[in-house]
Amino acid sequence: MGRARQKPNLIPVGEALHISKSGRLIVRLSRYVKERSFLLDEKGGVIGQLLEVMGPVNSPYGYVAISGEKGRKVVGKRVYVSEAALQGASSHL
Repeated sequence: MGRARQKPNLIPVGEALHISKSGRLIVRLSRYVKERSFLLDEKGGVIGQLLEVMGPVNSPYGYVAISGEKGRKVVGKRVYVSEAALQGASSHL
């Protein structure tokens, strides 16, 4: 029998606010996340890739290229990254 795929340790990093006119997901970030990191839903599924961090350092927003309908379904919900994605990143918030 094959080994079950282990779910990554998920770290909450913000809340999905809305979809912009250009089709990007706007996220209010609660901690530092490196650009190009993949944002995940509560089950560890990929929502999309963080393209840009903008706004003030103490209250940043992220611009996310979403992966299909999954990105639209997380509006109003928390978003996460894997613990491994945060390794080596210092907390700016």
